[in-house]
Amino acid sequence: MLWKQFKNIAIPILSEHIPAEEIHQEDKLIRFLSKKDRQYYALKRVNAGIIIGYYGERKSINPLCFSPRADLAAKYLKLLLELGLNAFTTSIAFSEDLLGPVEGTVYVLSLEQDLPYRITSSLDPTNYAEFSSYRAARMLAEAASAG
Repeated sequence: MLWKQFKNIAIPILSEHIPAEEIHQEDKLIRFLSKKDRQYYALKRVNAGIIIGYYGERKSINPLCFSPRADLAAKYLKLLLELGLNAFTTSIAFSEDLLGPVEGTVYVLSLEQDLPYRITSSLDPTNYAEFSSYRAARMLAEAASAG
């Protein structure tokens, strides 16, 4: 159900940015090439949710985002396609002071073990996503709160 819901949102978003011949759908995986980043990406269904990542060495998927929610995963995908991977990976000086409530949103930013940054809704703890970058977590918290 989650995968079907996500695909119904993700395919139109992909179609706005990626030529149809660069989008490859399989049972539990969507692969695409972003010419903007010159990078192959994967949207993958896993038991607990959806992983969005890029292909690394030996065709392994390096996760950028994980969420058990189709809407949050789709918002991240939209940001990734509009801004490009570099918008999320540009390094910033990180400090513990950056953790906690994200101003102007209902999300709280925390550190985790797998993907280090997590946003969790203060209204619904099942509404969360995890990220490989602080900037991506913060940007999605702001985008998700904007509507």
